[in-house]
Amino acid sequence: MSGQAPYVINAMLSYTLDSLGITTAIVYNVQGPRLAVVSPQPDVLPDVFEMPRHMIDFKVSKRIGKYFNVSISVKDILNAPVRRSYKLPDGYTVDFDNYRIGTNYNLSIGYKF
Repeated sequence: MSGQAPYVINAMLSYTLDSLGITTAIVYNVQGPRLAVVSPQPDVLPDVFEMPRHMIDFKVSKRIGKYFNVSISVKDILNAPVRRSYKLPDGYTVDFDNYRIGTNYNLSIGYKF
């Protein structure tokens, strides 16, 4: 089926220091090859698969007083490329496209009442 991976690995490690109001988390994610584009003519051109991509995210947040919270997060620290490839019958792969999304940095301030 299109978009489904044969395996998914997720791991998260977090730590909370209540006395200082700090919470940190690091998250790892990888998915197996997924069918991205179904070939209209499979006898001429093979299907396109999105290859596994390792991702690491990090977040730290700090409670300030009774109502405020500040957090900083970094998503896709590795900036691993998104690689979609043709899987040829002889076992080789040929890139359909290859690009990077980029690392995303986010600073947020929250108010909770």
